[in-house]
Amino acid sequence: MSDSDRETAGERDHGGSRVVLEGRGTGEFGPDAVTGRDPGESSAGLGGHRTSESGQGSVAERGRAGSSDAPDRHSTGGYLHRTLVVDGLHTHFLEAGAGEPVVLLHGGEFGASAEIGWEKTIAALAEQYHVFAPDMLGFGESAKVVDFTDGRGLRIRHIARFCALLGIESAYFVGNSMGAVNLLADTTADHPVLPVRAMVAICGGGQIRAGEHMQALYDFDATLPAMRRIVTALFASPDYPADEDYVRRRFDSATAPGAWEAIAAARFRRPDAPPPPGPGDRPFQRIRVPTLVVEGGADKLLSPGWAAELAARIPDARSAVVEESGHCPQLEQPGAVNALLLDFLDRQSPAPGYAGSG
Repeated sequence: MSDSDRETAGERDHGGSRVVLEGRGTGEFGPDAVTGRDPGESSAGLGGHRTSESGQGSVAERGRAGSSDAPDRHSTGGYLHRTLVVDGLHTHFLEAGAGEPVVLLHGGEFGASAEIGWEKTIAALAEQYHVFAPDMLGFGESAKVVDFTDGRGLRIRHIARFCALLGIESAYFVGNSMGAVNLLADTTADHPVLPVRAMVAICGGGQIRAGEHMQALYDFDATLPAMRRIVTALFASPDYPADEDYVRRRFDSATAPGAWEAIAAARFRRPDAPPPPGPGDRPFQRIRVPTLVVEGGADKLLSPGWAAELAARIPDARSAVVEESGHCPQLEQPGAVNALLLDFLDRQSPAPGYAGSG
């Protein structure tokens, strides 16, 4: 997605803002605050498989990120579907593996979700790490809410609270498109709130090129032809828009109750709100965590070379280009991206005091 994630609301300081939402307070989480569920089946197409089985039971307090009281019953996709109430907001996430935590943040196009964005990544990372992939607010099976003043900030604070409630004090973060932009927004803010130890920004942070593919992201009218145009914009290969099951799967996600409204509303902003910063206007020199910026070599939305240019502005960052892939290289070239991620994460030293977990 674009650097503004269709959110033209001005960004304000994450640490000083608060959005009051109706629902239970943070001190009112009962024993079913974290639960598992049986998600059922859906057609996979090129995207892989939905899980048909999940862990049951509940966890009131998880303590360290590597612990869980839920039975270790994984689906064919290699991950559990879980639910957590975050400040009164229903939050769905995927979980797999054990070890140091890795948090995956999906993109912001219509129809995006944690599963659609990361289903080819989770199992590979879960062999060595404890992986968490939340549906961000407005997407997937999480609450459909909108903040017209600080939409991006609301999502960032929500993920910060999500991490805190799961006992994640420090984690590796990987973001695609909007997820990557949110990571860059937080790590360059006056008061970052996400517990980032190191991060990977995949196809997020460059200037979206004007044209038919950018318009496809903005002009979704809840029809299948419009979703096909979005899929065309996201992938280099024509196989994806030609896959009826895959297009339908994203379409179903984009038209679930409240989904279209929540994402379409993000283009609106309060009349007196200032415009958001452009992709190159952030103080990237503030970033003090190891950073990898990944570019799709055939991305139809971002200009060639943007990743190297961005990495040059971040202290000690590096960049990589995944050939023959578009805006979602973790889906189009999962083997190459998974190798990049594992190599980058393996180079980071363990968190102080980390003893591992089973």
